[in-house]
Amino acid sequence: MNQSGPALILVILGEEWAARAFETILKPRGHAVLRAYTGQQGVALASKIRPDIVMTELRLSDMSATDVCEQIRSLPTVRPSTPIIAFHTQAIGRRERIEHLRSGMWDVFSPPYDAEELLTRVESYLAAKRDVDALVAASQVDSLTGLYNLQGVLQRVQEVVADGARSGRNLSLVIMAPTGKEISSGDSAPSGSSNEAPSDERVKAAAAGLLVDALAEEGANGGSGKQPETLRSLARMMKSTTRLSDSIGRTGETEFVVVAPGIDEKGAGRLAERLLEALEEKREGDAGLGTVGLAAGICTIAGVERGDEPLPEVVLRRARSALEQAQLGRDGIRIHTFGAM
Repeated sequence: MNQSGPALILVILGEEWAARAFETILKPRGHAVLRAYTGQQGVALASKIRPDIVMTELRLSDMSATDVCEQIRSLPTVRPSTPIIAFHTQAIGRRERIEHLRSGMWDVFSPPYDAEELLTRVESYLAAKRDVDALVAASQVDSLTGLYNLQGVLQRVQEVVADGARSGRNLSLVIMAPTGKEISSGDSAPSGSSNEAPSDERVKAAAAGLLVDALAEEGANGGSGKQPETLRSLARMMKSTTRLSDSIGRTGETEFVVVAPGIDEKGAGRLAERLLEALEEKREGDAGLGTVGLAAGICTIAGVERGDEPLPEVVLRRARSALEQAQLGRDGIRIHTFGAM
């Protein structure tokens, strides 16, 4: 029985008989085998799936295995932990084997093939990959809320932007944080009735410290006061309001982000409105939400071509710029859009 669990293995091999030979070794162990017959076809398939292992012939008809390895390694769907294994239908020399290992391949197989040894190596590499992936996944999760952390959000943005460049789908980021003004129960607009309009700096400072100071009256006791519970309540509210395809993260002390693939600027605006409305609707039933008011900033990416994808940090920075404007609450506006990139 396979101890590491079934894997999706991409096999790039031009010769039919050899491909079938590998299938007869891998499939009985529960592994799914996806075949490509040329290097270009293999790279294209790897860009659409997330293979657990890539196995490629050394001498393909259209490109070298080294080029295949380099191009596949550059894909956002292929993590650095993904083993790429080369094989050849003929014996190869020591010098050539070392050259391929230096190019980033994990191993090089050559005949005569021993089925048991091949399986043992492949599944050992698979187990190592999954150990690394588990550590990476743990490092991308916010321990307080169970959402993505900043690293996880940036990784998710990169993946969705790359997918959009291939498919033409939009991506919107909705970033939310406290307004710096408390909202009375049932009041959906930010309070702004003070005779003296607060300065931009005062409003931003209040927004940054709203949950940290005003709601942390019990937080000094082992960090178990209102602030953590408020953050968890906000996380629950956002999970129940967004779509299954959306990814949610906590990217700052009191800052939340929704990575929303496939929606344009107007759709992102409606999503932000739903989140603000959900906060008001659920405030009475969730004491953790207290009197926190939220503002939202939006950044949409549309029509990005492959090779021109913006950096995730740039997308997040523009969404934060829109959020800062929304936090000022001028004219009662709590949602601000940066504009499409």
